[in-house]
Amino acid sequence: MQTAEPGTFPTTTAKGFNQIKSAEGNAGFYRGIKPLWGRQIPYTIVKFVAFEKIVAYFYANIFTKPKSEYSKAT
Repeated sequence: MQTAEPGTFPTTTAKGFNQIKSAEGNAGFYRGIKPLWGRQIPYTIVKFVAFEKIVAYFYANIFTKPKSEYSKAT
């Protein structure tokens, strides 16, 4: 809706939804999911692994007590 030339696509959500459904079927609502997952899944994996490595480094080198002696907020 935002990038369409004026007059080429409905300006309301309900009319736009109906136009997509009639032109492309239900698959039209999921056309962008593969590129999204292709970006989001690797990013999330790297973020999780990096976070865990950083936490392990902090407990090994910065904090002075064992992990079990700290509260949840630490």
